[in-house]
Amino acid sequence: MHDWLRTLWLMLDRYCGGFASSSFEDWIDRDTLAILKESWLRETSPLKYVVCPDCLDHDEEPILREYPGVAPKWFIPCPESGRVQLRPDELQQWQFDLEAIARTIAGTLSLSGPLSVEIPQKLWRLGRAPWQNRTREVWLLRDSPSLSRTDLKLALKSSRQAIVLTYGRVLPDPLWKTRSPAFVLLSHVSQWCDGKFSIDAMQLLEAVRDQDDMVCESMPAETGRVSSKRIRRQVKEEIASMLTDEAMVAAYFQHGSVRLAAEALSIQTKSEISKDKVYRALKRSGVEIKAPVNHNSCSVRRTVASQRCDNRKIISDSTDTVDWQ
Repeated sequence: MHDWLRTLWLMLDRYCGGFASSSFEDWIDRDTLAILKESWLRETSPLKYVVCPDCLDHDEEPILREYPGVAPKWFIPCPESGRVQLRPDELQQWQFDLEAIARTIAGTLSLSGPLSVEIPQKLWRLGRAPWQNRTREVWLLRDSPSLSRTDLKLALKSSRQAIVLTYGRVLPDPLWKTRSPAFVLLSHVSQWCDGKFSIDAMQLLEAVRDQDDMVCESMPAETGRVSSKRIRRQVKEEIASMLTDEAMVAAYFQHGSVRLAAEALSIQTKSEISKDKVYRALKRSGVEIKAPVNHNSCSVRRTVASQRCDNRKIISDSTDTVDWQ
């Protein structure tokens, strides 16, 4: 599967807001982006603030200038270049159409029955798939951490042995009163080939069987309470596996800096995620990290000791205290 598609699922699991056209340049090629704009992306209101295309060092509110006999033009002020003119596409803002993505997935699987939205922007009933002389309902789930387990169970209550495709991982919940659904990551079964999205039916079949086997093994022989120690162990293992390099890359693209990505991941996982850990994951993934080189930047933490060095004019070139952007 293409790396950009894996990144997309992880990113959309947490964020579905607006994106500037320039935000796609580092991880989606132009041909693919053009296809997505015709299918999964829709244009929304223009950007209120634009990063200066000349120095890339600040963002400003665009100013519209109208001239007689010519089309209006947009500009932003720049301390270095003066007035910088903006292209129309630099003002465009795009948003992923979650309903269109759900329709594409349902169509790829050739499911029967209508597609319905159970919980807006979070849970879709895609249809029914033939399965061993019967049918099983297929669902699509995103942003599972913000979704109440009670709401999820209530929505899936009438769906026996549901197959749930997820944008991101779902923490194990051993307290299902009935057989747990089979949760399958989209990143494990989806692919993009020759400009088209598809799902590998064999990989999906194997993933569902594996999930079914795990559910059967985890179900106690007699009805009873599951030990709290076992629950804590399962949650810790799932959290550890959730923090893959792809997840950290997706958090970096979403928040725009290593520091903000580390803070967001720490909140989501309820464990300390350092900036160094995110930085190393980005390096392993080959992501270009834009680091500030100006020591007068607000990204540099100035300690009392460094202020004394300023007074003596003996500032070192160390970048140990720089927050990588």
